[in-house]
Amino acid sequence: MKSIRIIVTLLALAFGKLPRPSAASPWRSQQNVSGDDNRERGEAKMWVIIALISAALIAVLLAVSGPTLALLWSQVLERFG
Repeated sequence: MKSIRIIVTLLALAFGKLPRPSAASPWRSQQNVSGDDNRERGEAKMWVIIALISAALIAVLLAVSGPTLALLWSQVLERFG
């Protein structure tokens, strides 16, 4: 239960940091205000959030199905090992 609470907190923090699009400047048509030519500068944050969410989902799946997978693996090793 503690790991699920941590994952939910991480997801809430991740989604709380997402930029909100406005009618005047959607995400894709935002102009670069810093003056440099790096157009994909803001995209790294979205990939970090996607990676965190993926890692959280894998952790939940392993927490839920871990004992079953361990039992299955030991049965396979007993049968073929």
